[in-house]
Amino acid sequence: MASVVEDDFEEWLCTKLKALNIDQDVFSGYIRGILEGDDAIEEKLEALKGVLVEITAHGCADAISKEILDRWETFLKAQNNNNNAVLQADVEAQLASIMEKQAQSVVTERKRTEREVCTHRAAILAQYSQVSDHENDDEEDFESYEAGSSIETSLAKNTNGEDVVKAEKEKRDKAKAENEKKKAQDKANKEKQRQQQQERKDKEKKRTQKGERKR
Repeated sequence: MASVVEDDFEEWLCTKLKALNIDQDVFSGYIRGILEGDDAIEEKLEALKGVLVEITAHGCADAISKEILDRWETFLKAQNNNNNAVLQADVEAQLASIMEKQAQSVVTERKRTEREVCTHRAAILAQYSQVSDHENDDEEDFESYEAGSSIETSLAKNTNGEDVVKAEKEKRDKAKAENEKKKAQDKANKEKQRQQQQERKDKEKKRTQKGERKR
């Protein structure tokens, strides 16, 4: 869903530049670089004007720059809402999965414990019938067994919870690394586009100077 929102903005920007007879292959990425920067909105607006004033009709740069920036702000809000919805759905799914696993673990441990308790109880009763002198010792053994079973069940629950937390941390770390990689790539692309723009300006300036000398 996030890619759909981003594609919508990219498509709109390319269509807008094409309608203004602006080379979208050159300027689309350059404009995106300005919009994705960390500058304040006012600074982004001025940067857009600085680019568009040289390639648009006289007096149009202000309106076009504001229109592009407004469209970008709308895109960011839609993207943020979409990301929050996806995150909420993922959290709910993870919680449901954890609760289901814990419930299954509790049922399994309870059944196993009940069977073992019954077996042990039968053994104790047999000992009572054979050696009555060991009655107190048998009761202590049974209580110790129940306490051990309870501790074992708790440890199993804790292990399941730790595994889920570890998996979630690894998932977040992976997403963070991918995001940092994308930022670095975007920064490199922005610099490359800036250099292409500067080279284009230099060529245009030389061509203009050459024409003036001929006149």
